[in-house]
Amino acid sequence: MKTKKWLCSLVAVSVAVMTLATAANAKMFANPFKPVAPAKIMAAPAPVPAADDRFTPRSPLEYLINGSLLGYELAPMLQLVPEEEQSTVMSAVALRAGLLNYEKEVTAKRTLTGNNAAIDNYLKQFPVVLNKIQNSSSEVEEEMIQLVRDLSKVILKNQTAVSESEIDEDSCAFLVMSFGYQKVFADGSLTTRVTQILQQELATQLEQEY
Repeated sequence: MKTKKWLCSLVAVSVAVMTLATAANAKMFANPFKPVAPAKIMAAPAPVPAADDRFTPRSPLEYLINGSLLGYELAPMLQLVPEEEQSTVMSAVALRAGLLNYEKEVTAKRTLTGNNAAIDNYLKQFPVVLNKIQNSSSEVEEEMIQLVRDLSKVILKNQTAVSESEIDEDSCAFLVMSFGYQKVFADGSLTTRVTQILQQELATQLEQEY
C-alpha cells in the first residue's frame, strides 16, 4: 500500500491501536506459508534485560515506545516473517532504538540537543496539527504526512542499530504515525471534538475492513 493511502487509513485505525495491536500484527504477518529464513532480522533482536532489571519500573514514555514497537521486534522470535515484511521489522528496530535514545535524555531531564531536540519538537507538533481538524482527518492529511516523514528521518539519525539499506520508508511512516497517535492519546492532548471525530472515523474504518 502506498504511503498516502496507508497513512490516511491509519488516521482512523490508530485511535484504538493499543486495542487492535494483536489483530494488526496477526494481519501483517498472516502468511505462514511463505517461510523465509529470519537470520537477518535475528541479528538485531530485542535486548533481554538482566534478571535483576526485568521488573524495574520504566518511564511512561519508555512503556509507550515499547508498546508501540517492541511487538514487531519480537515477531521473528515467535514465527517466520514473510520476506516482504522483514523491512517493517527492521524499521521498527531502528525506530525503537532512536526513540529510546531520546527517552533517556527526557527521563534524565537533560537539556535536549541535536536529534533529541528535533524529535521532541516534531512530537509536540502532533496535537497541534490534529487539533486543527474541524470535520475530517483528511483536512490535515498532507501536513501530517510531511510531519511523519520529517520525524521518521530524525529518529533514524538518532540510532545506529540498523543500517539505512535495511529500512523501508513507508514502513517507518506507518510506525511513526502509529506511535505519534498513541502518544497524543496517552498525553490527553487532543480536544474532545477531535477525539470524537477520530473515533467515528475508526468505527467507519473497522466497518470497511472487517
